[in-house]
Amino acid sequence: ADVRYLDYYATETHFNGHRLILAGYDDDAVYVADTHFGGLQRLPKASFAKARGSRVPPSFGGPNAWWEVETPTTPPAITRDHVARAVHNAAARFFEGPTGFNGEPGFKLFLAGLPGWAGLPDAAWCARFAYQCIEKRGTGGGLFRTLYARFLDEAATKFSDASFSQLAELSREASHRWTALANGFKSASEQAAPDFAALVPLARTVFDAERRFAEQALTTK
Repeated sequence: ADVRYLDYYATETHFNGHRLILAGYDDDAVYVADTHFGGLQRLPKASFAKARGSRVPPSFGGPNAWWEVETPTTPPAITRDHVARAVHNAAARFFEGPTGFNGEPGFKLFLAGLPGWAGLPDAAWCARFAYQCIEKRGTGGGLFRTLYARFLDEAATKFSDASFSQLAELSREASHRWTALANGFKSASEQAAPDFAALVPLARTVFDAERRFAEQALTTK
């Protein structure tokens, strides 16, 4: 859903990569659970339709994407194999970059295009938004890598498996580098003429950390 049309956000900024849970509806409105707000949020159906149908780039899954979530009567038993396969599959997608805009292919586009951001009419705003998307907007800091490290730490403890601990450390390293890049964007946003070319070396360290993590994760059996 595009946060621009979620009335309770009260924002003029488009971002259609947001996820929320539809918990119910009546004749006039829907009721959604959103990570940024406590309780259920009431949203007019017209606003919900606009948020769901947004085509503002970049598109995350396309307009009106949705998934059904079923609650099992008995919680499933999570095995080490479940976790290992999930980690392995995520790493494989890094190299495949199925959309061309994520994973390794997307990162190469980002690196190639970053210096050109200086020529954008809203360059400072783009820098600030990049900082927020990496560090502030529901990511847990470090573009979700801190959260992923915590997940891997839990797996390491649950299954007494050092391989997950090693991956957790690599994820934390990636998180630190993402945060450094985010702070670089924040500083650039405060400049009259942001120098995005100067951020390319920082971005490359992020790419290197992500590649190291993915390569190691692919060895997880």
